[in-house]
Amino acid sequence: GREYTVSRYIENMDWNLIVKNNTEILTEYMHKTLMKGVAIICVIVILVLLTITTVIKKYNAQIIELTAARERGYYEARQDAAKQIYENIYELDITHNCEVGENTERYFRSLGVPPNTPYDDALKIIAKKQIKEEYQQGYIDTFSTKHVMEVYNDGIKSLSYDFMITNDGHNYYWMRIMACIYFWNEDNSVRMTTYRQNIDQEKKQQKRLFEQMQSDPLTGIYNKAAVQELISEMILSAENGREYAFFIVDIDNFKRVNDTYGHASGDFVIAEFARNLKDHFREDDIVGRIGGDEFAVFLKIPNREWLEKKAQQMSAGLRQNIMTDSGVCSVSASIGIAVYPEMGTDFVTLYKNADLALYDTKKNGKNGYTIFRKEYK
Repeated sequence: GREYTVSRYIENMDWNLIVKNNTEILTEYMHKTLMKGVAIICVIVILVLLTITTVIKKYNAQIIELTAARERGYYEARQDAAKQIYENIYELDITHNCEVGENTERYFRSLGVPPNTPYDDALKIIAKKQIKEEYQQGYIDTFSTKHVMEVYNDGIKSLSYDFMITNDGHNYYWMRIMACIYFWNEDNSVRMTTYRQNIDQEKKQQKRLFEQMQSDPLTGIYNKAAVQELISEMILSAENGREYAFFIVDIDNFKRVNDTYGHASGDFVIAEFARNLKDHFREDDIVGRIGGDEFAVFLKIPNREWLEKKAQQMSAGLRQNIMTDSGVCSVSASIGIAVYPEMGTDFVTLYKNADLALYDTKKNGKNGYTIFRKEYK
């Protein structure tokens, strides 16, 4: 129980001292004291834990903020660097077929794309508004949601397309779009960021270098290798039923020009003759120098009657007096013609048959033209 008895004998008094005690009050006091101690310890532990948690949270928040600030700084630096290279950067949601972000939205509205227009439809509006006609379908096919999803599913994460674009409806310049395709976790969508880069100077430089490789240094028209390559390409892409004419043009008595006026004057005569020859044809017609004083021309013809008239005009137009440093030089030309596909379906055959016709022109007194006939063989 909660009571206990203590007895003690006191010898000199011959007494037995008996003391009866009750421990309930003491126990209750000790219990209260213990509970207070436990409560104080719990409060201290809780305060310590709260303090530690607060410190850790603040530390983590600082780390997150520093990391986010570093990421923002990196992103902004990357965007600034990209803006120095690219004209515009736009973002599209391919999965949901829509634009993303204020910048893209502003661009679409500026070109008359109504709000909430599906991206694929906006693509067609932009192509019609800004892109040169021959590049419009390629632009649409490359960046359509269907094609983007196809290449993404094939593991391809980027696209590129070069085309000509205008800002005023009249003046066009070269543009390259490079697109980065990626997965966006927040809404489980496939997205595409496009970067537009002005490559007009690059294309012009490429064209200059290409023309230098293809051009004859004396006359500026195509050289022999370019003539053969371009004619072969045109033959490969020729439409069924379409006729072409292959001309070989030779300056009459050119050796006498060199002997009489000198080689410097002879070079001048060739250059002037080439300029005159080029003026008789369209920009898309192939005109080149394939030998010392020998030239070749290849072009589409509507019919034989047109070809006869064209040959007559050429023969007359190529007769000219050329003023050189050594005096006036009168020149004329002999012309041989072969018609594709009747008189040959490749460069070598057409050249051979046109050359046979040229030989016949020279045999008949030069200064004229001959269209190949089978009996020349």
